[in-house]
Amino acid sequence: MSRKFAPCASVLTGPGLMTPFRIARAFFPICKRNFPLLFCLLLCYLLFPSFTEEKARASEEAIDFWGRPIRSIAFVAERELNPDHYAPFIGLKTGEPLTRQALKQALQFLYQSGRFSRVAVDAVAQDDGVAISFRLRHNYYFNRFFLKGPVDLKGRALWEWVSLPVGLSFTEERLEEARQAVIAFLKERGFYLAQVRAQVLPDDRTGQIDTIFEVEPGA
Repeated sequence: MSRKFAPCASVLTGPGLMTPFRIARAFFPICKRNFPLLFCLLLCYLLFPSFTEEKARASEEAIDFWGRPIRSIAFVAERELNPDHYAPFIGLKTGEPLTRQALKQALQFLYQSGRFSRVAVDAVAQDDGVAISFRLRHNYYFNRFFLKGPVDLKGRALWEWVSLPVGLSFTEERLEEARQAVIAFLKERGFYLAQVRAQVLPDDRTGQIDTIFEVEPGA
């Protein structure tokens, strides 16, 4: 059985020709249903090249700091500190090139000093070199503890009854452990339904924190 094929001319000029109008009419329902997705794809296509270019440029600038001479070293904290207590020991010196190893050792020294709960570093271009700024957040330390409520401590301090982190660096975990210790102490005294709320009073001048445990005896 033989088959007849239409000449090419009839395919290109006949009624089956896919003109731009017919293509648009065929794809319009699809585009209409998926407009949000298509819009997002178009937006990504327009923005992604500039985004990757900006990211690559930022990375290149950051990498370019390595090997540059250090022009200045600064220490920035939420309260006053003496740079002379740290600058001679961090291993970085002005005039010397900035290296990864030297910067890593400087950060480790500041962390291991035990004086800071947060250590970060900024590097910005300065002349033909780089300016280093260490951004520090001091540790606070537990100082005094008080109990506020209808509990008789028999004239003794709270720390004489309860194990408390006096002199240790402040953390939320240690504060909660101390609160739970106070709750256990109250239960031993018959306050089985007592509620305890911890209030902290930091002193920015000394870096110490006083803690007040407010007791509600319960029913």
